[in-house]
Amino acid sequence: EKIQKIEGVSPIDIIHVLYYGGCSRLKTKETNAKWICDIRSGATKNTVLYNIWKKIEKKETKSFDQIFYIDSSIAQTEKYKIIPLGVNTQLFKPQQRKKRASPHVLVYSGSLAKPRKINTLIEMMKILQEYPVKLKIIGEGDDRRRLESYTDKLKLKDRIDFTGYIKYQQVPQQLSLSHIGLSYVPKTPAFEKQPPLKALEYLASGLPVIATNTNGNKLYVKDNNNG
Repeated sequence: EKIQKIEGVSPIDIIHVLYYGGCSRLKTKETNAKWICDIRSGATKNTVLYNIWKKIEKKETKSFDQIFYIDSSIAQTEKYKIIPLGVNTQLFKPQQRKKRASPHVLVYSGSLAKPRKINTLIEMMKILQEYPVKLKIIGEGDDRRRLESYTDKLKLKDRIDFTGYIKYQQVPQQLSLSHIGLSYVPKTPAFEKQPPLKALEYLASGLPVIATNTNGNKLYVKDNNNG
């Protein structure tokens, strides 16, 4: 109804839809506009849900005039265009860092949802406990309390800092206080192909990156070059 009201005042040429389950129902509205479906990500909770999600996505996108994907590796249809992942370089840019011998700060920026398996980073810090490094975890999610409890259990509270939710505009400042960005994602089908935005934000901020060996990460992080 809103689309029809707007078009009654001024003709609409293009309707750009960020993909969500059920978005194809919008396409039934009467309009002369071209419909674009923009798919930035997919289900990441588990392999079963991921496969179901992809089947639904493939079926739904058939009704759109054009499909945008961030990379051809995650495309589910033959009619698509690539609109690659981007980063706001006005916000994320190299900053001068104060030189200090230690500790070096590793930073992870992203969701703390259970499927992300952030406990792996905590276990990493247990392995690195003899080295002068700290871990900063930026973000919020349903797994945060468990992760904080796990940190206490491993006696790493003084080595790991959970910042919680930080406004997007303030994330670059936190990155400027860090030394190495962690573009960590689990090695699962849901994360294998999708490029993580965090990798681009780290690189744009001038940070070297340590990344999981996934096809998505390898699009931007090059071994012995920038990570």
